[in-house]
Amino acid sequence: TIILYQENKSLSSVDINSEKSNTGINYETSQKNQDALTVNNNEINWQWLEKQKKIYQSSPTEINSILKELWERFPNEDERLKAIAILRLGTPYQLGCLGEESGRDKDPIFRLDVVDCTVFVLTTVALVHSQDLEKAKKMMRFLNYRPDSEMIYENRLHFTTERNMISPYFQDITEEIAGKEKIITKKVILNRIKKDGT
Repeated sequence: TIILYQENKSLSSVDINSEKSNTGINYETSQKNQDALTVNNNEINWQWLEKQKKIYQSSPTEINSILKELWERFPNEDERLKAIAILRLGTPYQLGCLGEESGRDKDPIFRLDVVDCTVFVLTTVALVHSQDLEKAKKMMRFLNYRPDSEMIYENRLHFTTERNMISPYFQDITEEIAGKEKIITKKVILNRIKKDGT
């Protein structure tokens, strides 16, 4: 609160203390109003979310519009992740539904119409970091492939363990959650190619 005085006005100590007291009250009231406004805006944003179509039922144009709105309503990344995950509930399940659109696996690089567990995580993270579908598809290069590599089957991160070790967007928190004493290490060979090339 800014208090203006006429020039040459003399203030007594009582006046000064009174003004300080009023300023404190005004600040507290202003802060409470701001907090209430933030809570109200949050409620409005979640209410808006409940009225939106599920992403798997939406057209590309509708999804781009939703993504833009999500960035405005949920600037906090964690809140935006939660919002996008809610909008993806009910997406039909299909195992192994991502590919390179050519070569050994012709499934799409990015899709939102179906998911399996890993695809749900990957495509949701891509949406969290993107304001439109084109950018989300480009994000898959960083989320689902070895760094600085061509987007081909052989360079895809096929296993969560491998992704947690390589990708800057994921990390293994098993030890943090379960405790080191409960971790059992197993050595396995991943992506073994058969003699016939499959």
